Amino acid sequence: MRKSLVCSENSYFQAYINHSLRPDGVQVVSISTFDELKQKISSEEFSSVIIDTCYPNDLALQFIKSIHCPVIILDSLKTEVTECNPAPLLNLLNNVSSQKHKHNVFKFTPSTFFDIGKHCIWKKDEYIPLAIQEFKILYLLHLNSNKTVSSEELIEYADLTGRSSLYVHINSLREKIEENPGDPKIIQTKFGKGYLILNQTSSCLEKKEGFQKARLIKDGPKSHAK
Repeated sequence: MRKSLVCSENSYFQAYINHSLRPDGVQVVSISTFDELKQKISSEEFSSVIIDTCYPNDLALQFIKSIHCPVIILDSLKTEVTECNPAPLLNLLNNVSSQKHKHNVFKFTPSTFFDIGKHCIWKKDEYIPLAIQEFKILYLLHLNSNKTVSSEELIEYADLTGRSSLYVHINSLREKIEENPGDPKIIQTKFGKGYLILNQTSSCLEKKEGFQKARLIKDGPKSHAK
C-alpha cells in the first residue's frame, strides 16, 4: 500500500486528506509538528509528503528539499478544506499525468462529510454507507440547503410509499449523521412543511447578525459628541 505523510496542525484538514486518499489505496499518516516530520522521514518510507505550512527557517527548507518523494506545501487556513483537490498528488502517486480525479464531498460539520460519489457518510474516520432511499432524501435536501423541502417532494423523489416511510428513513439518516439523533442539528424538521438541511456557516452568520441587531435595538443609535 502507498503511504502518504501529512504534517498539519489542522485536524479537520488531516481527516479530509485521509478521507480523500484512502479510497485510492493510500495509507495516510498524520502528524502535527516539524520535529515529528523529521523523525518520520528518517525512520519510514513514504510515497508523498503534504506539509500544511511554509517554514521560513533555512534549515527547515533545506531538510524539505532533501526529502526524496514528492512534497506538496500548502496552507489549509487560506483554503476551504472541502475545496482541496487531491488529484495532483494522486497523479504523482499513480504516475499518470492525464488522470482526472474529483471527489464530490460536502461538509455538514467539521467531523461529518457527505460523499455523493460514494453514496456514504464520512464521520469521525468512519465510512457509513447509505441505502438508496436515504441517499436520495439526503441528496435532495443537500441540493436545497437552507430551504425547506416538502414531505411530498421527498416522498416522490425517493420513491417512498408515504409519510410513515419517509419518517423511518429520516430517523435512520439522523442515526448515521447526527451527534445526537434526538436533538438533530443537521436534518431539521419544519412541522407541517417538511425538512431542511441548515448550512452551518449561514446559521452562524444569521446568529451573529441577529445578535448585532438585538444589541443595536437595546443600545439605541450612538450619539456623537460635538
